[in-house]
Amino acid sequence: MPSSSDLNASTNIEEANSVGRSTSMNQSPQLATERKNTNSHTSIDVESLKALIPTKPPPPQPPKKNLRRRRNNHERSSNKCLECIKVSALPIFVCFLSGAAWAAGGLFLIPHAYPIDLYPVLFVLNQIIALSELTLTLMSYFKCVRTDPGYVEKDWENQCTGQEDRDFVMKLELTGRGEERYCHKCNVYQPPRSHHSSANNKLLPLYSFKCVLRMDHYCIWVNNCVGLRNHKFFFLFLFYMVVGFVHFGVTAGVAIAQSVRNMEGISPVSLVVMIMSTVFVFPIACMVGMFFGWNVYLICTNQTSIESHINGSIKSKLSKTNHQTFKHVFNVTLKQNIQAVLGINTWLWLIPVPGNVGDGIHYPTIPQSLIASQQSQVTQAKQQIYDYSSGEESDQDEFV
Repeated sequence: MPSSSDLNASTNIEEANSVGRSTSMNQSPQLATERKNTNSHTSIDVESLKALIPTKPPPPQPPKKNLRRRRNNHERSSNKCLECIKVSALPIFVCFLSGAAWAAGGLFLIPHAYPIDLYPVLFVLNQIIALSELTLTLMSYFKCVRTDPGYVEKDWENQCTGQEDRDFVMKLELTGRGEERYCHKCNVYQPPRSHHSSANNKLLPLYSFKCVLRMDHYCIWVNNCVGLRNHKFFFLFLFYMVVGFVHFGVTAGVAIAQSVRNMEGISPVSLVVMIMSTVFVFPIACMVGMFFGWNVYLICTNQTSIESHINGSIKSKLSKTNHQTFKHVFNVTLKQNIQAVLGINTWLWLIPVPGNVGDGIHYPTIPQSLIASQQSQVTQAKQQIYDYSSGEESDQDEFV
């Protein structure tokens, strides 16, 4: 039989369990209420956050939107106008100057130099010549502006007949280290006579920042590089300008002489126009004439402006060190030198149409024996002229 102590212990255990159950029953409603309140607070916070986040951006106010649109359109139109002014200012000036010279000559100088009642044939002939000079000058000018000078393509080496031909072409112009010329901006080997141009062409934006075949220089007046394909048009532009200036000067001299003989038959306005136009055109004619003479020399010796600068430095260096004469690699016969710029067909030399000037890679050269004999001296001269001590080749192939 159980003792009294065991009965007391079991009685205490049952009382404790009953107290725990009653306590838990009393606490469970409070816990449930707190959990409900917590859930309700949480749901309220999420809903408030959702309410704060807009589902759609607020529409812009109509007045501000219209003002912004007008401002953007104004800025765009202003930028376009500035670009148009930059691109077209010099061509407009060239056209205005040419037209003004023709008007001064055709309306004042020719009628006073060759009056139609005394010299009808000379009057008509000079008017035709003046109009032809103006037409050919502007045709050559705009041909030079709109024609791309010819650019080095990535696959230009495919135009060589083989590896031997390609090696011969590349050895015609080497760097001061005796290496083949390579453009790190275009990532292409440069054929002879080609140079990189960093000029941004506004009229031909697709052909900007490239290596130009037989590059002569970048001309701001035509807003284009003068190279293989448009060198003829540039030369003809200068040629017809010089012809026009000579015709203008001769006609002005005859007109002034006729006016001096017959002062009563000329109006003061005509006399002032003739004198002012002659004084204004004379300095321009002198500058254009000297530049034209320089270009004639370059064409007759088959040099570009860049090559003339480099060859002059090489000649000076060789004459001081080795006392050796230097022969330009591409300076062959006079006819071949002119054909390299104006084309093979002699009848088309003075007409502003494209001429057959080759592929820009292969050129007539002096004998190979002469090239080999002076190649090492030329390489040494280039190494002394240009600085190669830094480990990187100087940017001698970039001309703007």
